[in-house]
Amino acid sequence: MDTTGNNLCFTALSIGLNPDVENRLRKEIDTVIGESEEIKAKDIMSMQYLTQVVKESLRLHPPTPALTRRTDKDTLIGSVMIPGDTPIMVNPYAIQTHPDYWEDPHDFKPERFASVENLHPYAYFPFSLGPRRCIAPQLADLQVKLVIARLLKKFKFKLLPGQTLKLAENISFGPVGTVRCTLAFADQH
Repeated sequence: MDTTGNNLCFTALSIGLNPDVENRLRKEIDTVIGESEEIKAKDIMSMQYLTQVVKESLRLHPPTPALTRRTDKDTLIGSVMIPGDTPIMVNPYAIQTHPDYWEDPHDFKPERFASVENLHPYAYFPFSLGPRRCIAPQLADLQVKLVIARLLKKFKFKLLPGQTLKLAENISFGPVGTVRCTLAFADQH
């Protein structure tokens, strides 16, 4: 759950740093959920912009700083021969923010996920790829979207001045230091 908590934290902070994103997201939530206090999974899954926001947050703040694998045979990567049974590490952040794959790679732009037709198949993999992929990305995704939708339905995020988003590497990524924000009732904005 640590990775889900970090994802939720980074998504909320990214929204707080981007008022236009927050306003557009709030409109989508109001349109889909309306006055209802109950938020259903089908409602969450129908929110396209919410999906884009969470994906963009995961692109910029992947759950883990390194994915480890072991080659099962001699493997040529570019011009380098990797012997069989060699441990290798892949850095999702480096690939998910590489300018060859992403325009303005360090900017928070959820709209880049509106169409993924031209996205390189290995440019986005916050939960890894293949048979050793995370076993529950849909559950984590649903949890984060549900909490964000519930929070934005009632509250407005406001980061205290001087707050930034920086990554701290550990077993999973987390924010550096303390990030302070306030919540105000949404109808007071």
